[in-house]
Amino acid sequence: MSLWEKTQRLQGDALDQLRNVYTQCFPIEVRHYCAQWIEEQPWEGVDTYNNQHEKMATGLLKNLLKEVENKAKHVSPTDFVTKMKLEEAMAYLREHYGRSPLNFVQITRNMLETEKHLVELAEHPGNITDASAPSTKTGPNGPLMQQFELLQRATKTTDSDLNILQHEQESFVILYQEKYQIEEALARQAGTPSEPRLRQRKEQVDQNLSQKANSILEKRMHLAKKHLDSIQNLEKVQNVVLNEHLMSWRRNQQLSGNGVPFFNNLDQIQQWCEMLGDVILQNRQQLQRVESLRTQLPIPMEPQQDLLPSLNAKITALLSSLVTSTFIVERQPPQVMKVSNKFSCSVRLLVGNKLNVHLTPPKVAGTIISEAQANALIKGDKSAITNSAGVIVNNNGLMEYNQAAKQLVVNFRNMVRLCSFCVTFLPGTYWDLVAGSENGQTIGTEETSRGGDGGEVLLVVPVEVQRG
Repeated sequence: MSLWEKTQRLQGDALDQLRNVYTQCFPIEVRHYCAQWIEEQPWEGVDTYNNQHEKMATGLLKNLLKEVENKAKHVSPTDFVTKMKLEEAMAYLREHYGRSPLNFVQITRNMLETEKHLVELAEHPGNITDASAPSTKTGPNGPLMQQFELLQRATKTTDSDLNILQHEQESFVILYQEKYQIEEALARQAGTPSEPRLRQRKEQVDQNLSQKANSILEKRMHLAKKHLDSIQNLEKVQNVVLNEHLMSWRRNQQLSGNGVPFFNNLDQIQQWCEMLGDVILQNRQQLQRVESLRTQLPIPMEPQQDLLPSLNAKITALLSSLVTSTFIVERQPPQVMKVSNKFSCSVRLLVGNKLNVHLTPPKVAGTIISEAQANALIKGDKSAITNSAGVIVNNNGLMEYNQAAKQLVVNFRNMVRLCSFCVTFLPGTYWDLVAGSENGQTIGTEETSRGGDGGEVLLVVPVEVQRG
């Protein structure tokens, strides 16, 4: 069954949303009579922000006009109304998109994406359940997986709302262009019999523009509230993954050094971290689209009603926290290391695959620091490691991506310490993700206790120990 056949079965709120899609931007008669042709075209292959793709967009528009013209010719002679509607639709498409074929492709693509989303919600009503619905997952991680599903559904919903908002804004721009054309015609035809008709049409357009502007502003505010709810729920889920599951893994790893059995579920934790990264990035991209739409069509609002600045700050903080918290020492060096003896360890970034860090793998360096430096670093003072308290050779490495395991890891296989006290690894990192690039400096701090998770006070030990 075609998408359009499924779309025609929509009812209730979904049907109302569909009516909003087919306003003044795309004739519904064209969608109906050319449904198969429209759904077969490579709309996704056109980059609507690249002028070099304008030729491809023009070709799609011309071919659609030919398709509509062919349908109009084969309409039954008794079906005069349908033939007139199709001819009017052709005139509309030529007038509004003849000079902006890329805009035509963008609107058509948004229209199809909205239809797909509405059909999916109609076919799977469970996708719109709320957090109070009973979980369909079983096992100890069932509630967490349900929260992930709710986050993903909420992200799909805001994406659909954003497409509708973009569609309505594009409709506003087209209507504004019509107003400009009417004003030009009034200037040319002042005092002619056409002037009253043009002025009447201008009043109608001005009224429609005012209504659309209010509608766009209302939709922006409503979308911002949905994004706020998503980000707040995202923060709760991230706290569970990082502050409960990952922290528990770190503590169990530390206890394993004392002989306690260690259940290593790091792969499962990585999967959750990647799911978090995916949802965060999608919401961040949506907020960037919102910001772009606002720039294209500024509509004033009260500062206290504008949630976008705080939303951007929150989502950026979540992304930064996710990256810094998931840079971990997967395999610890021995608790006691003799001078000049080789030892090994490995460091892993749990979200390296999802954030495409492996495309420009960072360098990692292990450094010995004193207990006081470790305490300062845990409190956020990164200047504490300007001077190392000891020397390690073979302590630099480039993170490598294991395609089969989907892990971004650096292995230090032949490290040798050239000082006289015992150390273990505590990882930390700094990433410049806000600017869209990764800082290649990664910090591996070393301290003498098996703590270092930020929840306990480290022991005070001397930097050097005299041999007896």
